[in-house]
Amino acid sequence: MRSKTDKVLHLKLASTFDNLERAVEEAEDFINGVTDDEDLAYHVVLLTSEAVTNAMEHGNGWNPEKHIILDLTAAAERVELSVYDEGDGFELSSVVDPLHSENLLNGRGRGLYFMERMADELHLEKKGRLLRLVFYRDSE
Repeated sequence: MRSKTDKVLHLKLASTFDNLERAVEEAEDFINGVTDDEDLAYHVVLLTSEAVTNAMEHGNGWNPEKHIILDLTAAAERVELSVYDEGDGFELSSVVDPLHSENLLNGRGRGLYFMERMADELHLEKKGRLLRLVFYRDSE
């Protein structure tokens, strides 16, 4: 539930590489404008990049006719990132374990692993088309 004092970044973007860059740049500007916590800012920007990349590439297949919706909300006690795509969705159980010996040298497939480790909460909704990450803020 958002309050009137929450800061919000809302973007609806076609699935293109230029828009991926725009999403990351705007997320970085946004988070740096609401916190001095460098670790929090780093995690939010990195995971925004991962989440938007996944949505555009795996969800929407880089189809510029399909859009992603990115919402980044900063409240006093938490920052929440949500990314929605227009793809078919996926099951978390279908994602390979990047730490399994056969995947260790694979240069891809670590985004969800990082999300699980760097965010305080990870939620997949709408059959995997909506990803929500929650980061709890320390008192600043």
